[in-house]
Amino acid sequence: NTNIDASRNTMVAFNGKQYIFANLANGESFVSSSIHGTQTQINLADLSVNTIRWNGDYWLMGGNNNYLLKSADGFNWQKIQLTSGFTCRGL
Repeated sequence: NTNIDASRNTMVAFNGKQYIFANLANGESFVSSSIHGTQTQINLADLSVNTIRWNGDYWLMGGNNNYLLKSADGFNWQKIQLTSGFTCRGL
């Protein structure tokens, strides 16, 4: 269990059931059903996250690399390749 300090995250998102904490000060990212509950570390590859959104069916994350990350459950993330030089600042 990791103590999450949301004030030190680059990005925090909530979809009504899960929180996603991305780009912690130590470079790690987590998913949790509660701000104060047990967190599970998630692997976001080398994405520096600029934005996180839930669209009703899945999570999307965008950042400074040439891909987005997509997840239906918040734990398993797949890359969606984009055009070279792409930086996502909003979804």
